[in-house]
Amino acid sequence: MRSPLIIVVITTYAHENYIGKTLASVLEQDVQDMEVIVLDDCSPDATEEVVGKYLHDERVIYRRHDRNIGGKANNTLALQSGSGKYLVWLHGDDFFLPGHLKAGIDALEANPDCALAYSPCYWVDESDRIMKVASHPGHADFSYFGGRNEVAELLAWDNYITPSAAVFRRSDLEQIAGLHPDIKAADWDLFLRLAIHNPNFAFLNKPSTAYRIHDKQFSTEFYASTEPLRAHVHVLEVALQSSMRNSLCEYRTQIADCLQRRLSAYLPQKTEPYVDRVGAICGQLIELEAVNEPRNYTDQPLVSVVVTTKDRPELLQDTLESINSQTYQVWEVLVVNDGGVDVEELIRSLDRHGRFRYIRHEACKGLPGARNTGIRFSRGEILCYLDDDDTYRPEHLSTVVRTLCENNADFVYTEAEYIHEQVENGRRKELARGTPYSDIEYSRDRLHVANYIPVNTWAHRRDLLNRSGLFDPELNAFEDWDLLIRFSRLVEFVHIPQLTVEVHMRSSSGQEHMTQRERKDFPSLYRKIYERYDVGDDPELMRQREQQLESLQADGDDPDPEHSGYLRWIEQHKLEDRDIKRLTERMMTSWTVQPAFHFVITHVSGLEEALADTLDSLGSQLYGGWGLSVVSHAPCPDENFEKFDMLEWLQVEGDLMSAVNSVVGESGADWVALVEAGSTFEPHFLYSCVDHLQQHSEWRLLYVDEDRIGQDGERYDPLFKPEFKLELLRSLPYLGNFLLIKQNDLAMLGGYTTAPGAAAYDLIFRLLERFGERAVGHIADVLMHRQDRFQLALDQQAIAENRRLSLAAHLNRCAIDADVQHGALFGSYFVDYACREKPPVDVIVPLSGRPETVELFLDSLLSSTAYPQFRIRLLVRDGFELSPELLEKAGAEVNVYSENEAQWQKVLDMVGASDTEHVLLMSPGCIAVQPNWLERLVAHMHKDDVAVVAPRLISSDKKVVGGGFILGAGPYSIGMVAYGGLSLEDPGYMGRAQVAQEMSAVSASCMLVRKSVFESVGGMSADLKIPLYQAVDYCLRVAESGGKIVWTPHSTLMYLGEDQSELDGVDIDEAVTRESEAVCSRALAALAKDSGYNRNLKLGGNRFSVDDSFAPPLPHTNDSLHRVVGLGAGSIGSWKFRIQQPLQAMRGEGVADSLILPFSKDLVQLPNMAELERLQADSLLMHNAMHDPYMDAMEAFKRVNQTFIVFGQDDLMYAMPPKNPFSRTIYKDVKKRVRRCLGIADRVIVTTQPLADELSGMADDIRVVPNYLDQAIWGGLRSQRGVSDKPRVGWAGAQQHLGDLELLEEVVRETADEVDWVFFGMCPEFLQPYVKEIHNPVTFGKYPQKLATLNLDLAVAPLEHNRFNECKSNLRLLEYGALGWPVIASDIAPYREGPVCRVHNQARAWIKAIRERIHDMDATRQEADVLRDWVRENWFLQQHLHEWLRALNPTSDCRQRHAAQSAGMNSK
Repeated sequence: MRSPLIIVVITTYAHENYIGKTLASVLEQDVQDMEVIVLDDCSPDATEEVVGKYLHDERVIYRRHDRNIGGKANNTLALQSGSGKYLVWLHGDDFFLPGHLKAGIDALEANPDCALAYSPCYWVDESDRIMKVASHPGHADFSYFGGRNEVAELLAWDNYITPSAAVFRRSDLEQIAGLHPDIKAADWDLFLRLAIHNPNFAFLNKPSTAYRIHDKQFSTEFYASTEPLRAHVHVLEVALQSSMRNSLCEYRTQIADCLQRRLSAYLPQKTEPYVDRVGAICGQLIELEAVNEPRNYTDQPLVSVVVTTKDRPELLQDTLESINSQTYQVWEVLVVNDGGVDVEELIRSLDRHGRFRYIRHEACKGLPGARNTGIRFSRGEILCYLDDDDTYRPEHLSTVVRTLCENNADFVYTEAEYIHEQVENGRRKELARGTPYSDIEYSRDRLHVANYIPVNTWAHRRDLLNRSGLFDPELNAFEDWDLLIRFSRLVEFVHIPQLTVEVHMRSSSGQEHMTQRERKDFPSLYRKIYERYDVGDDPELMRQREQQLESLQADGDDPDPEHSGYLRWIEQHKLEDRDIKRLTERMMTSWTVQPAFHFVITHVSGLEEALADTLDSLGSQLYGGWGLSVVSHAPCPDENFEKFDMLEWLQVEGDLMSAVNSVVGESGADWVALVEAGSTFEPHFLYSCVDHLQQHSEWRLLYVDEDRIGQDGERYDPLFKPEFKLELLRSLPYLGNFLLIKQNDLAMLGGYTTAPGAAAYDLIFRLLERFGERAVGHIADVLMHRQDRFQLALDQQAIAENRRLSLAAHLNRCAIDADVQHGALFGSYFVDYACREKPPVDVIVPLSGRPETVELFLDSLLSSTAYPQFRIRLLVRDGFELSPELLEKAGAEVNVYSENEAQWQKVLDMVGASDTEHVLLMSPGCIAVQPNWLERLVAHMHKDDVAVVAPRLISSDKKVVGGGFILGAGPYSIGMVAYGGLSLEDPGYMGRAQVAQEMSAVSASCMLVRKSVFESVGGMSADLKIPLYQAVDYCLRVAESGGKIVWTPHSTLMYLGEDQSELDGVDIDEAVTRESEAVCSRALAALAKDSGYNRNLKLGGNRFSVDDSFAPPLPHTNDSLHRVVGLGAGSIGSWKFRIQQPLQAMRGEGVADSLILPFSKDLVQLPNMAELERLQADSLLMHNAMHDPYMDAMEAFKRVNQTFIVFGQDDLMYAMPPKNPFSRTIYKDVKKRVRRCLGIADRVIVTTQPLADELSGMADDIRVVPNYLDQAIWGGLRSQRGVSDKPRVGWAGAQQHLGDLELLEEVVRETADEVDWVFFGMCPEFLQPYVKEIHNPVTFGKYPQKLATLNLDLAVAPLEHNRFNECKSNLRLLEYGALGWPVIASDIAPYREGPVCRVHNQARAWIKAIRERIHDMDATRQEADVLRDWVRENWFLQQHLHEWLRALNPTSDCRQRHAAQSAGMNSK
């Protein structure tokens, strides 16, 4: 009798609930030539009856044992059953997914050297619902067909093969004994012995079986015992006694680590019986010797070339051809496709020698991961690497192999020629060639500064990786440089000065060697390498590294600004100790309500780590009023749930969500929430919730912003949600799955729906129907994080449908006639509101421009509008000519207004004269392209609270150009088109560009209005000429009256623009400034807080981008700390001392909140008026900000924002001496600018009293706040004394001190033999012959540390006498004194306070003072100690923070003056 192709043996015992599903999944496989044998171990339940239903299929054979022989014996019989070519051993509670058997059989047929094929599996619960993909660290991220060190990896990662997911080749299975009789983990032992016999397994990286998780399965009892440890020791002993023992060498560290993790899971008394055996195993692992794959080559080593590729098949072909053309022919190629398009056919077509091996990652792992995959599957003694767009010259491999062998070397490299090219239609076009690294000889030191050895030029012996490790997968760039440095610390490199590689570069194709994301932060990547590989105290290498970082910092733009911006936002909003103190005080003193919170998690087995993460984040909350219930089918795994009152573990049967409803229904907490396991919360999450509830007693449900945490642990993809918008919610479940709701409300509403994935979406609708929109609150702060590593593989199609049904039920309950459809964007919805009555619409069109434009408009309106009842009413200026034929054809009414009449007043009159409630204001630049466009607008008006509806406007090239606005955006703070520039298909932020939603303002180019509302708010303002401002102003007034404004992309028109005759003869710049300030003065608070946007998103720059520039440092507080925004221009030093350091110190000490705008030599972007309003700054500190844009902005801030402006000066700018190089570049009208700035400012802060006196005629309120030293920088610095044979006398300063140093020419020359002169920062040529040491300038941040290294015994501070210097501060004395240096200074105002030696600016006086001190160093050091103590006791910044605060704090009279100004402006 002929044997079937495959035998499927199902072992079962008491599986009456599952065996039917198991059998059905087997019989439904697309394999006919099979036999199915069911081995029933005398089940006491109805298993036999269930199987009987399938015996009509002649492929099924049922064998029931007369008695229970036990699982081990039954499984042993399974492996001996039947006689097919292939065998599958399936457990009676698991099942196959479609295509499983065919995929396994095809893999084994195509790869006859493979002993088995296996795949990952899904975990499913008792109801067949998928819980997650059972990923295992031993699983590859790609399919493979042999070539893996399967024996070693089965021991390094634990058993990663699920028996039900394996297809065995019977001929290989018969070569080993069956299941081990005494080991319960017999499957692990079986797979290991099979791998020892034949290490070639096939892996198909697609889950195709289902492994059932339930409390009666064998594994539950197994993992609760010491059997896993016993089995682990056994399989290791088997491997170490086998012929494959030396194959373990490569993984011996991981194997030992895996064993250690197993041991650590047990108490010591449990592991005691295994201690000796474990010790013996570890000893054998240490003694292992590396095994080299036997080769068929006698005297030539095998070279493995690892080629990584992704989505560049046309370039890969050239790469592989270059390997085929090598003169050295003992090689293999491993092509690793890193998640790109499949190139298997291409590789097979080029594999002329049968030496190409193809490995495909299903998802991208990055270059280091892809190269490591190639290494793991390679067999060569020598390894080389080649990118998929680069090529070898024919002699490359022969060159590197010969050099390795002749020099007995471990690592060699050649040189590369760089070819700049374009790729057009798959063909290369060469632009230029160069050899940038050809003249660089190998230097290990140089390699520690920057990489100059391209990876494609390398060749090294395999053994080197055993000592160094592989490419670091944690690095997203420079992984090759990192490995090179590790190599260089182990072996000598041999440089072959020969061009053998061609590296191809493309500048704009998006196909560079390094992606934009990888380039996002070169400086930080360099720092990471530098931190890893210290160069000790080598000053030259440290200097070179500093220069490298500075040059990188000065280089181009950030290629991933959105992600970088979010990382900066996270840093700005990081909770620090000082914040925690303030929040704690607020909790204790200000709160009147302290509610209790109850969180509920549904737990599935295997997600214990996710649960632990959530629990840890709750345990870190600042507010402690919470409890947690875990609802699970499994027993409690942690005794802490018994110890702590706030924790509860409920083991239940049946549906988990039903049990959740019981828990929340009986909860005694005030608020409850359903939480996904693995979600984590910011420490101030609950604090922020309670703090908001103090102010919003109307809230009954609240939601928060959230982000994701990637596999690498980095936060990304923030969802900054708008305030509650009902129409947006009906279009998109944007609130998310995490909602806090009042417990009594949830109980009253009947709990959560049990429909999978719809619990939150359904709940919010039911709550809204009961309590209205004011009951929903939002906290605009990222307080929750979802972790990618714990995301379950859920049926998203079913979830989307369940949510659609919830939405439809909501509309039905609200008696809203609508059809709910799935939206164009997955997970979104299109609510097609019925428009059955089709009320009449008046289309009012103010005309301007050319008559032919009007003709096009009317033609499209008449021919492309299916709406049955609309009347066209044209408004034209007197003298505008229209074709009578056209008017008759359109049936249009014409209204004329004179030049003396305001257009929008006439529109208001026309609306008043309309006999319909629906009026469409329309520009003749709008072209109808969609027949039902008007019907979809009118349909929204059936909701009584909707007052305005607007369509999406697109350009002729199908880009969005109009529709909804983001308020406060743009340079004038009025608004910008929300989705401007996006294509029709672009989802936009959070998918919002594709769905209908409420917006705060829409374009007047096409706006359907409700007549009654239009009249009640006074229509469009006749005072405004700019269309944007007219539209925003009108919408703001509509919103104030309670009307909603809806924008819908489901109604789309083309917008061609229009002539604005109303603006003829108008000074546009003047009008924009005047009208924007007028709108801002009336509604700045509303503009700054667009409820359809989010306070954490930018108003300037790219819309919907994270605001990392003007976000308040602590948005979750509401305390009374003074808040300062600081900006400095001029020099970096001035900015540091007068802006950054004082404001940072005040924030650090909890004296004030601050936002510091970054320093730039160019103009710094200032906040617009809405952004400044967002910041709620008590004062704006502008230091040296005398550029025109800064002065204009200050005036606008004062007029509109009524901001208290403090202007800072630290030099008498208009008295700068001619020898100062800045005197040639400073504004010629600098005094006029100073006067203007001081006239704008409410207060002026200066550094010295002489400077205040000089400026006293320009400002009334001038405060003196001296320069102070930041103790955090200067407090710990130390300098050495007496380090040279001669006293070290020196000076430090910047390039503008030439005039001052001229005072020392004779002094330095005459004393050069008596002292060692040291100059730092500047040394004029006339002094250099007499100076011992000259130190170049450093960056400001490095200045203090560098200064301390000068180790001076005496410092000099010369200043020539002039008005400029008389007004300077004593900063030089403070810096010298902080380091313990005695000082000789010019007798001039800045230096007249303090224990220093002052001299007249005469050479003899200076020389005399120097000689007195160098001849009595003991007395000189006492002077130094006195000065140091004086500085530390009086001149550290932290001692004077309240002095700064008083200078920045508005006085009561200033507040009254600003209030009066505000009232006056609002009344206009």
